[in-house]
Amino acid sequence: MFYTIYLTVNKINGKKYIGKHVTKDLQDSYLGSGIILSNAIKKYGKDNFEKHVLYIFESEVEMNLKESELVTLDIVHSSEYYNCALGGNGGAIVLLQDHPLYESTCNKISLAQNHEDRAFQTLLKNCIKQSALVCMVNRSLNINER
Repeated sequence: MFYTIYLTVNKINGKKYIGKHVTKDLQDSYLGSGIILSNAIKKYGKDNFEKHVLYIFESEVEMNLKESELVTLDIVHSSEYYNCALGGNGGAIVLLQDHPLYESTCNKISLAQNHEDRAFQTLLKNCIKQSALVCMVNRSLNINER
């Protein structure tokens, strides 16, 4: 098994995504699964993205540590990246209103989502009522790339 950190680049607009991936094949076609990135891939097509493996590790712990070093607040706040959560965790991210990423994540999701998508609007309203924001939600929701 290879524990990798990769950079996916949109060849059309130059936006990037830093992620982690566990694989047996370093040449696989995996580009990333971030929700904003996934929607960008749908919009622009897989052929308009390229992946560069930046690091290969022997353990998941090393991989997670490196991703947490690379995907910082600066990356998450940057409009040059598709990342919407700090590195090192992955999966569902819940941010409380007092979290330093709350506002920038709200803005990214606001830009990314289709304002006519009632399911997303309901989910967002419920999260805000509970003083929390779910950054990565059920992938079946129709959330457009910003």
